[in-house]
Amino acid sequence: MPKIPEITISGETKTFQYWKTQPYITDKAVKDAVDRANVLIVPREKMHNADGPIFSSDVPSVLEYLESTAPKELRIAVAVDEDKYREAVLHGLLLILGTFVVTAIAAPIVAQLIANYIQKRIDNSKGNNTVRFSITVVAPDGSGKRLEYDGPAEQFRDLVIPRLNDVAGKMDEAGKHSEKLKSDL
Repeated sequence: MPKIPEITISGETKTFQYWKTQPYITDKAVKDAVDRANVLIVPREKMHNADGPIFSSDVPSVLEYLESTAPKELRIAVAVDEDKYREAVLHGLLLILGTFVVTAIAAPIVAQLIANYIQKRIDNSKGNNTVRFSITVVAPDGSGKRLEYDGPAEQFRDLVIPRLNDVAGKMDEAGKHSEKLKSDL
């Protein structure tokens, strides 16, 4: 039986400011990259019995894809020092794409890029893939909204992008900038 997609939207306090102050970001180059970022890939702080920071094993390929396809206006950073980076390796048809923190302006573009990445992955696989994805959209005032998706990869684009665009649009006081960035893709 196919998985029924679950989407939740909630308030979120772990925005850029929170991640910038974590003890696993001490390297000056990483701190500078995190300060400049409008897209952060952030770790889980706890997974099963292990304390964080812990990233999904899918994060390196997602990061590589984003860096190679994103418009230059997106400044992507991973919120951890290189020597503190750890991965949880999960097997099977579950794509855990990571947790993202993005500005409201960047959110629609990141969602589209993630949907393209998922499509590329499912085109090269057999079976029913399930995606887990979490994104916090941060408004210009620093407030955040978190969208989480756990469901079929094939439904990600149709279910997540419209909801995320709605959330980002409501939070983006400079909505014209989002449209300009999208047109550059």
